[in-house]
Amino acid sequence: MFKERLVTLSIEKLLTLIFAALSFIVPFLLSQAQIPTGIFVNALLYLAVFFLPASTRLPIIIFPSLATLMRGMVFGGLTPFLLAMVPLIWVGNWLLTVVFDKLRTKIGVMPAGVLAALVKVGVLFGSAVLFVHLEILPKLFLTVMGNVQLITALCGFVVALGVYTFVSSRRV
Repeated sequence: MFKERLVTLSIEKLLTLIFAALSFIVPFLLSQAQIPTGIFVNALLYLAVFFLPASTRLPIIIFPSLATLMRGMVFGGLTPFLLAMVPLIWVGNWLLTVVFDKLRTKIGVMPAGVLAALVKVGVLFGSAVLFVHLEILPKLFLTVMGNVQLITALCGFVVALGVYTFVSSRRV
């Protein structure tokens, strides 16, 4: 029993490290390609729920936007507009994981995945609407935090579900 628990903890730590590293590296390297990066990040968020305990998910929730900020500082193009959205992106990512985690066993994986994506987009789009109205953000953010977020969250869910199904069918 102890040996099995030790192996499980080691796998959790390894997966946490891999997911956290990928959640930083991919947005840092590909932040200009918003849709593929967004799909990848959202897939990691869903996969974190499938494979990791809630206590280990924080880096995966915050690292992508930190990577994007750092990329903007290192390679130029950082806008103060992104700074205004970062805490809300963290909240949206966190809500995606919490909603999906809490509802997937109650209402099913598919409805929970879609609802989690809608909650995340609701937070981001609602915030963008408010910030555009207050003239903190340009109108472009309505598309970026609306349709683009919805597409990447739903596509990320489909990718994660495919990966999870494949991996689960291969377990011994």
